[in-house]
Amino acid sequence: MTARLMPANDQKFRDLVSFVQSDTWWQDKDVPDYGERELRELCTWFNLSFSVTKDAFREFRESKGSVTAPEFRKLLFAIDTIPVSTAACERGFSAMNDICTALRSLLTVDHIAACMYIQTVGPPLILWKPEPYT
Repeated sequence: MTARLMPANDQKFRDLVSFVQSDTWWQDKDVPDYGERELRELCTWFNLSFSVTKDAFREFRESKGSVTAPEFRKLLFAIDTIPVSTAACERGFSAMNDICTALRSLLTVDHIAACMYIQTVGPPLILWKPEPYT
């Protein structure tokens, strides 16, 4: 994340997240409570149970990253949802501006959302095929 554009006020969050990366804590494996202060803050941030996540994190550390309990996986997924840039939002607004023009200003929110989904993600891979008449 350091290579991406991140405001200086998000420095604390970036430091909190860095303890999850395995290259930062393998050398500190002798410290039994390594990362638990950061883990507590992240659990508060994402509204997760600290005691359950702490046990899962300890298991993850002891297995050197080979065992990821579902409780710790929730935290990892929550961290992965944080965008590191605004490019995705800007693409969404650009798609919305292409769809909702002065000529098409009466589209409902559901129709705009469906059109935006198709424009940003693409059409479904499985196309509907009518069944032959018998």
